Amino acid sequence: MAARSIASLTVSFGLVSIPVKLFSATEASRAISFNMLHKGCGSRLKQQLLCVKEEIPVAREDVVKGYEFSKDQYVVFTPEELKAMEEAGTHMAEITEFVPIESIDPVYFDKAYYLAPDKGGAKPYALLRKALYESDRCALGRWAARGKQYIVMIRPVEDGLVMQQLLYADEVRSIKEIEIPQTEVKPAELKLAQQLIEAQASEKFDPAAYKDDVKARIETAIQKKVEGQEITMTEEPAGGAQVIDLMEALRASLVKKGGVPAKAKEAQKAAPQAATRKGPKRARNTWLFSFQDLILLRTAQALADAQVPQRRITRSMKELRRLLPESMPLSGLSIGAVGDRVVVREGASRWQAESGQYLLEFEGDPANDSLKVVRHETPAPTADDAEAWYGRGVAFEEANPEAAIEAYERTIAADPSRLDARINLGRLLHESGRLVKAEQAYREALRTCGSDPVLLFNLGVLFDDMSHRYDALQAYEAALRINPELADCHYNLALIYEKLRRPKEALRHMAQYRRLAK
Repeated sequence: MAARSIASLTVSFGLVSIPVKLFSATEASRAISFNMLHKGCGSRLKQQLLCVKEEIPVAREDVVKGYEFSKDQYVVFTPEELKAMEEAGTHMAEITEFVPIESIDPVYFDKAYYLAPDKGGAKPYALLRKALYESDRCALGRWAARGKQYIVMIRPVEDGLVMQQLLYADEVRSIKEIEIPQTEVKPAELKLAQQLIEAQASEKFDPAAYKDDVKARIETAIQKKVEGQEITMTEEPAGGAQVIDLMEALRASLVKKGGVPAKAKEAQKAAPQAATRKGPKRARNTWLFSFQDLILLRTAQALADAQVPQRRITRSMKELRRLLPESMPLSGLSIGAVGDRVVVREGASRWQAESGQYLLEFEGDPANDSLKVVRHETPAPTADDAEAWYGRGVAFEEANPEAAIEAYERTIAADPSRLDARINLGRLLHESGRLVKAEQAYREALRTCGSDPVLLFNLGVLFDDMSHRYDALQAYEAALRINPELADCHYNLALIYEKLRRPKEALRHMAQYRRLAK
């Protein structure tokens, strides 16, 4: 619906006059208001003016206005006297000077109006807007309306002009009235703070990114009441301000946001994410060891059971740690005992773990040239072997994510109830940039397997990356309702609430994260 003009006025400076229409830039009518009702019967209440001395209602025609110049002492003004002191409306905003826009502190800003050219004003309007825009200046002047006189600033915006009411000097308190202790800022602290600012910097302010969550909650509650539903209220835990080490807090924030490198020990544990929040998790009960550690876990007991000497097992394991790269896939690799030797079978190859020498198995007769090397192929799991396909997916994740995705898809085809495979599939699709497919995988998991805290957390991370901040918030909150001990979920929620300018919730979740991450 087209905006309605609320007034017409003329902007003048020198010999130039620009007829303009005035439009309200804000919509106070969108605020939610409540009426006062009688608790007993629910009827509307009417306010009455009560005389505190005689304790009787007073009609409005018997009301006069007075100014309290001393305790309980007033000077009285009649309506005629007040009317005579009002500023006569002139329907004109008279510009008195042009100043740099940055010279006006926003603390003086009051109500804002949009200006649009009226009949015959298009050309001078466009000229004034262009001149102000190119000079980085704004116009200051006076405007009388509703019996009052206002200071106004006319400033250019991308598509037009805004007239901003300004507060008078005596209506703004000086910051010098506030006691702010002088504190020394060390260069290292300043550098960390600047890095943190850069890590969270945006090119411009996007007002659409900020929503009134309180209004949304009230509207939801009103709708529930209208539909006859009950409203459950949750008490927020009481919390006090925390005194923290500034350097440690800045450094921790930067490490989590990828602004500065973590210490070597922390770096080994960090997920390979450059985002400001915690990345998606693997499915619960999925243990992804380094290649060498998995080799040890899988083979040490078997070798001991095969009567291989303990010293030989130890030497073999050390050599395996040295020879095998961490990214090497586990598929097709097996370790066993041949006699008292440790032998590694990798596809069609065999080699001795202790010495690293390859072993060849021959068949045929060299006398008739039929001698050849025996090749042992490792068969793929059968189509209905969900457990084998899942293990194959875990093994391939680091070295061959595409093969892991295929393995998890085959796991789900063999057993649709495998939530762990669905979570890992969605995470790999997410990490590879296929966000829409990742969302489809997660939503299918919710429909098939129901709610799960890790699943909901990963969905929240995905929504974060898709800039669906409120969907992410709902997913994180749902995950915490199932498992309140999910530390990374508290951390990501704290970041979202910080961006939403809701410091109380941000501090509450960050405090929970600190408690759980200890």
